[in-house]
Amino acid sequence: MATASAANRNAEQLAELYAQFRSDRARVPAAWRELFESLDARARSWLEQRAAGAERRPVGVADIARPAGPAAPRAASARGDYAAARDSMRAMLLIRAFRLRGHLEARLDPLGLAAIESHSDLDPRSYGFDDADFERAIYCDGHLGLDFATIPEIVRRARAIYCGTIGIEYLHILNPRERDWIMARMEGASYRDSFGPERRRAIFEALTVAEGFEQF
Repeated sequence: MATASAANRNAEQLAELYAQFRSDRARVPAAWRELFESLDARARSWLEQRAAGAERRPVGVADIARPAGPAAPRAASARGDYAAARDSMRAMLLIRAFRLRGHLEARLDPLGLAAIESHSDLDPRSYGFDDADFERAIYCDGHLGLDFATIPEIVRRARAIYCGTIGIEYLHILNPRERDWIMARMEGASYRDSFGPERRRAIFEALTVAEGFEQF
């Protein structure tokens, strides 16, 4: 399991890469530019805060490309940090995909007659992960309520929240406070366990009445 110091190092690495991206997008590889450009407001704010104090120095690819010699241990360390930072960013994109499109695979048919079409956006392999990566703990920075988790754990958690019997779309909402309010309640304390059978039945009856009135 990764340590807190490893998490801090990964966060610093991400902040430095993002600082370079802000100053000159051409300084970072195309894959990183695509990742940074697709971040949601929360992830971008997280990086903005850390990039404000980050050192403006070459990292990642530049460190890896150094020749062997006295700097080799540093290059090896940078390679590991870069890989961990890359995994964290890819995991954030995977989580964002569930927030954005998880409802497309939600189990909304109570009879189970309608087939659920799989969407590649919700497949971790679409973000560069393969079977060899599935046992490695990845830093999630609290997203989905997770600090460190493996890819299967991230997917299980995301599916439980966004692909269950409730389908939800909210990332299109322009007001960030409204978006964060919904996200906090979907991903925070397990609201599914806070209602007993009687309360759930009452909610169902109220929804049925509202739906019937709308149809009428």
